[in-house]
Amino acid sequence: VGRLGLFVEITAPIGDIGFHGQWTLMLSAVRPLRVYPGMKIGQIMFFVAVGPVDLYTGKYQAATGPQPSAYWRDLPSARSAES
Repeated sequence: VGRLGLFVEITAPIGDIGFHGQWTLMLSAVRPLRVYPGMKIGQIMFFVAVGPVDLYTGKYQAATGPQPSAYWRDLPSARSAES
């Protein structure tokens, strides 16, 4: 559906190994179009990890439903306030 004007964007470049939760995808329609239940609108690829792996333990672990940005948790002032 990208050629029809519906773009799918994942806000993180890749899914982290060890992440447990729901991914939030952003859909952007650049022109009017109809989307129907069950319509395929995107794809996902999985890769095999080779070598040592650090599992994801970040701020979105166990996310359910759409999540607002938690970028503020990465700011130096937020890290010192949480301590």
